[in-house]
Amino acid sequence: MPGRRGWTPQRLACAALLIPWQETRLRAVAFDRTRAFLAGRKRWRRLPRTFTGFADALVSTQRPLAEAIWTRLRAQVRAVAPDAFRQRFGDRDFLVLAADGSRFEAPRTEANEAAFGSAGRRGTGPQVAATVLYHLGTGLPYAARLGAGTASELRHLDGMLGDLPDRTLLLADAGFPHFDLLSRLDAAGCAFLMRVGADRTLLAELTACEHADGTCGGGQQVWLWPEAKRRAGRPPLSLRAIELETDRPDVPNVYLLTNLSAADLPDERAAELYRRRWGVEVFFRTAKQTLRSRTLRSRNPARALCEAEWLILSVLLLGLLTAGAVAAAGGDPAGWSPARSLKTVRRRLRHAVRRGGRWTRQIKSELAACVIDRRPRRGPKRPRDRPQKKHDRPPRPPKLRPATTAERQRAQELAATKLLL
Repeated sequence: MPGRRGWTPQRLACAALLIPWQETRLRAVAFDRTRAFLAGRKRWRRLPRTFTGFADALVSTQRPLAEAIWTRLRAQVRAVAPDAFRQRFGDRDFLVLAADGSRFEAPRTEANEAAFGSAGRRGTGPQVAATVLYHLGTGLPYAARLGAGTASELRHLDGMLGDLPDRTLLLADAGFPHFDLLSRLDAAGCAFLMRVGADRTLLAELTACEHADGTCGGGQQVWLWPEAKRRAGRPPLSLRAIELETDRPDVPNVYLLTNLSAADLPDERAAELYRRRWGVEVFFRTAKQTLRSRTLRSRNPARALCEAEWLILSVLLLGLLTAGAVAAAGGDPAGWSPARSLKTVRRRLRHAVRRGGRWTRQIKSELAACVIDRRPRRGPKRPRDRPQKKHDRPPRPPKLRPATTAERQRAQELAATKLLL
């Protein structure tokens, strides 16, 4: 444990959260500027001077320290906007979280290549994979899991299921609706709304539907029952399929799966929620582009994982400060602008160093004005398309076929033994 005048856990956390806010991407220079800000505080006059000592101390206490900060900041997410923390669906309220993953480039060192591998095309360097749960009500990250670039988003999300609070509604894109994952979510009382693509086969007419037209009160009743699960004696998963039409004829329709009824989640609200899932993509753009962290700077695997996790935590802290100020001023906390708030904080950090480490009183009022610009525009805001930009083809519709006679008989046997709920 660091000494009283050394890198205590509190000082480590403060420095790790402030370093990504600095204008420079050189880690040592960002550390020096952060240290100059912290050293201006009366209780923190004497701080260790070397970045290497700070990085080693952070790595040695990374897991318990990061988990403590996650717990502390998650509690503040609810305090910032209590009315927007949960949303009402029928007679129940849910915590709406969107899940998605992305990768950060890492320096091409032998240690990073051995630890992280290459998950991209030929010639791609080592990468750090991050899967984030994004809170829709406040536009803030709620949880994260990191690993090697070759790690699966699905496995990351599966490892975070134990941390989900009760009555969670999970939104995800295609690739996440796996039978085991959906079964565990349904058994735990969590709802989900996930896009499904052509890599999944759905069954129709497996058992008697609630309505004669084959629907389940809005949307089509389908069953997810892979052949391997059927042979293993696992019961099928009864779901509701929702088809959303797209505006462009060359883009296939969007197909969603949910375990909520149409009374709790109408098709119109499901479409609205799925469109808002795009906020998690905006978060990764904030971390990579606004904070200029598309490529990590750590040449050591342990330090690279620390850098990536504290980058996510720093975005969360920045959002808490801004969303809290916006909500206190009567605005929408989810409408905070990362670029404007980062510009404001950086300016105040420079000013605080000149004033001996003291913040000014205007910081809260300035952050309250850091909201997204929603003024009407004469032209499109979208920039010109770049030829090197990657364009992924949208998922094709899932395969839908009627259940066979053997599948219906097997479903009846499971229902008779009360395994089919």
